[in-house]
Amino acid sequence: MATAPRPGFAAAPQRLSWGYLLIAYACSVLLVTVCLDGSPPAYQLRRGFGTGTRSWLVNLEGGAWCNTTEDCSSRRLTDLGSSKFMKPIEFEGMLSNNRSENPYFYNWNIVDIRYCDGGSFAGDAEGQDRNGTKLFYRGLRIWEAVVDQLMGKGMDAAKQVNSAIDFCIHMLHIVAVIII
Repeated sequence: MATAPRPGFAAAPQRLSWGYLLIAYACSVLLVTVCLDGSPPAYQLRRGFGTGTRSWLVNLEGGAWCNTTEDCSSRRLTDLGSSKFMKPIEFEGMLSNNRSENPYFYNWNIVDIRYCDGGSFAGDAEGQDRNGTKLFYRGLRIWEAVVDQLMGKGMDAAKQVNSAIDFCIHMLHIVAVIII
């Protein structure tokens, strides 16, 4: 059954051939949510099970910032700047559903927000390469669009929501306390 577009979006998310969802193109100029090259951003979702169905772990995929126009322009031709070049990730380590490998989050809903904006999900601007090609720095809009979609997939009723960044900071704090 097809779903109606959400307000501000042109269409429902589309499945990639390898696994999960592309964020729908925003139909308003004010809501353009795209990767560096203008392709729609993507995320992968693995549904939780058992006692973890109402717990969520959101991983913001890393990729380092592009620091120059040339660097950002070359990234638009890779998976760090375009969903056109993305391949599926394996949910392993703290994203794994194997209890012995991941005793804390193995049965949670796990989301990996794919990195393609060149600025750690913080930007909201446009640029232009020397040849006139537009570059989109829309990481903040990508984050907001993914969270909006996840709310509609059950995160709004979550008992626990954590990000991988929060978990790493927490673990570093525990290590620091143990060392001191």
